Amino acid sequence: FAHQVAATIVRLTESMPFELASAFNNQAQKAIHVETVLGTAGLSVFGHALCEIVGAQLSAKANHCEDEVARQATNEALQALPQAKRALDVEDGAPSVYGAPSAKAKVLLDLMAGRKGTTLVFVEQVCCVLPVAAMLAKHLQEPVLHVSGTFTMIKATRDAHVRAFRDGHCSVLVATSALEEGLDVPDCDCVIRFDAFSNVKSHVQGSGRARKAGSEVFYFDNSPDEEDKRTATMYN
Repeated sequence: FAHQVAATIVRLTESMPFELASAFNNQAQKAIHVETVLGTAGLSVFGHALCEIVGAQLSAKANHCEDEVARQATNEALQALPQAKRALDVEDGAPSVYGAPSAKAKVLLDLMAGRKGTTLVFVEQVCCVLPVAAMLAKHLQEPVLHVSGTFTMIKATRDAHVRAFRDGHCSVLVATSALEEGLDVPDCDCVIRFDAFSNVKSHVQGSGRARKAGSEVFYFDNSPDEEDKRTATMYN
């Protein structure tokens, strides 16, 4: 089904300004990864995630482009983004989630059910950040925010989400692993690594986000004991 979704996204945006069509074309195949990792529930939110990513990428490009012609083309693409959203049935506000979660995603949802405190969920790929947050929000019946890096999320939105999490207005935040160093929330008492990671730095930084006494850290794909051994080997 994800292949059909990707093909539809490309077809519906291919007649739009080149910069916009190219951005959607480059990202559309990520639908396959989202469905594989999160199931059709995650895929149902993919259009919203894609529009957010493409909008941030184009905004960053327009702000950093020194060539006037290229900047104008990028701004034209940004102006056409609302048209793309309409074509993809992406409305402003919280996205609706429908469909079944993957087996792995269901474990996450069940793990979070009934949890209290402040939880930080790390995912590897940007395309999964918003879908995971939306799935959790539906399951928990509470706001769940998300953040990703400089070129995949508007800075003002990212800063607002981090501030809301840090100030206690939101108890669950989904973030990309790229932000594991920059997220400092003293009250965070649970860190979940939803995807596999391959370096000791991720183990140290991710675990270090859970700073409150009695905090818990959950790894879905890595072994905590093995990561502790790797860390000890590196630093001893």
